[in-house]
Amino acid sequence: MNHHGSVVALAGIVACAGAAPAGPVVDIGIDLDQNGQIETEGSFLTRTISIPGPGAVLSFDWAFMSSEATADDDVEDVFRVRVYDFDTNEVLHEINGYVVSPGDSGSLFTPRHFDKPSVPGTIVAPSAPGGLTQDTFFEDGAIGWFNQQFVFTNDPGQVLVEFLVADAADRIVDTGLAIDNLQLHEASGAPVPLDNGSFESGDMSFWSLAGEGGTFTFLESIPGESGEGLPASAGDVFALITTTGQVPGPGAAALGAIALGLLGRRRR
Repeated sequence: MNHHGSVVALAGIVACAGAAPAGPVVDIGIDLDQNGQIETEGSFLTRTISIPGPGAVLSFDWAFMSSEATADDDVEDVFRVRVYDFDTNEVLHEINGYVVSPGDSGSLFTPRHFDKPSVPGTIVAPSAPGGLTQDTFFEDGAIGWFNQQFVFTNDPGQVLVEFLVADAADRIVDTGLAIDNLQLHEASGAPVPLDNGSFESGDMSFWSLAGEGGTFTFLESIPGESGEGLPASAGDVFALITTTGQVPGPGAAALGAIALGLLGRRRR
């Protein structure tokens, strides 16, 4: 079950071998969800894992956040999580989603609605050295945390786990994917140790990042709004990958000032 999108993913991996700092987002140029909107750019977080054999279970927590659901452009940013066979590049498992906007464009990905977000209000991810290169705002809040489990049927071997978030049609308005609590268990239920699976080192050691990303202990909601912010799903730290492009409008400067005030909560 190969997919042309995997070529983009592998290109990003080669470009960022090791625990690279955040940098420019990766150009994509492919309609990943086949809705007529080209995914222009995005960020990837990947790592290789050795699967012990049939019945093994890989699990993780994820949260999706955006400003695109209420934007005026009917653009549907996307995320995708895939597990590839490291040797054949075959897609073994996948979940995905797109931001449902006022004018649904017919994406083949799973619709993710922000009309009743888990964390309402504008969420702020401030820039910081070694992390995001610009302040990032998610005006529609966040959905999640959700737990996902993948059960393997293949023989022991290496797999590549890939997390992707991407802009659709344009290069503005922020969308992000948070990741935490990556775990691996044998068929018996016995845990298999994974270095820094929950980002508790405070960085992305043992992961590879291409694009915008960083580790956080908490994402604040704008003071005075109804949201309470997004903490880690497990432990104290989680990872976030984002698209680029702050929400345009007269409130951008004020949001930036708030982001600077929240910077102290970010885990370095």
